[in-house]
Amino acid sequence: MLVKIYRRACGYTYRTAKKSYKYYRLYLPIPAKFKDTVKPFLNKDLEVEIKAVAGQQLLIIMAQEKTPVEIFQHAKKPPQKS
Repeated sequence: MLVKIYRRACGYTYRTAKKSYKYYRLYLPIPAKFKDTVKPFLNKDLEVEIKAVAGQQLLIIMAQEKTPVEIFQHAKKPPQKS
């Protein structure tokens, strides 16, 4: 399956209109046939890792980011003080 990575120019003009800030964002459209696979990950923070493989291939790995609550879970009962 072929998809294109799109680059879009975004910008911000300061209040005085003398200077502006311009930056680029990259977009990767996901084909509609994967909508059921992607649906559980909508509106969630994802960790993204991108690797160049064999020069001409790009490997994009997206995993659900652990929330601080999952990382720093406290014990249900604190340990007994001696």
